[in-house]
Amino acid sequence: MVGRNRRFAGNFVGSMAVLAGVGAVSLGLPALDQAIPAQRPVPADRPLAVGLGVSVQPPPGASLDATGTDAFGNTVLLVVGGVRYRLKARTHTGTLSEAAARLRAAVDRNVSQVTFGQEQDTATAAGVPGRAAEFATPAGVGRYAVFVAGGVSAEVIVQGQPENVKRIDRDLDVSIASITFGPPR
Repeated sequence: MVGRNRRFAGNFVGSMAVLAGVGAVSLGLPALDQAIPAQRPVPADRPLAVGLGVSVQPPPGASLDATGTDAFGNTVLLVVGGVRYRLKARTHTGTLSEAAARLRAAVDRNVSQVTFGQEQDTATAAGVPGRAAEFATPAGVGRYAVFVAGGVSAEVIVQGQPENVKRIDRDLDVSIASITFGPPR
C-alpha cells in the first residue's frame, strides 16, 4: 500500500508540474506576443532579404509588419506612409506571362471589386524583365508587379488610399526597381 501511495504522489506532483508549465506557456506567450510590436522600422540604406535570393531596398520610412511577414513563405510585408507593400519570392519554372497571370488572379481573388489597368512591360534597375499593372477597388488603389529570373519570381503588391500611394509613388518605384536576384540563401 505504501508503494502505491508513493507512486500516486509522484504521479500527482509530476502532473501538477506539467500543468503549471502548460499554464505558464499559455499565459506567458500571448503576453510576450502583445509586448512585441507588430511593426518595426527597417533601414532604407541596405537591402532587405525576401527569400530565395531575392532582396529589395526598402523605401525610406518603411516598417516591417510582422503580421504579414512569413520568413518561411519568403514573404515580406512593409508599411510605409499608410501603404501596404508586400513582396513574395517563389520558385517559378514557367514564363513571365504565366507568373503575371498567377499574380493578377491572386489579386482578383483576394481583393473585392477590383478593376485592373493595362498590364505593361517593366524591368528592375538590373534589367530583370517584369510585368506590372495598376488596379482600383472601392477601398483604395494599388499596383502589382512581377519579375522572373533564374527559376524564381518576385511578386509585388502595393495597396493604399490614393493620396498615400501618390505621396510615396516615387519611393515605391525606386524600391521596386531595386529588386535583385541572387543565389538562394
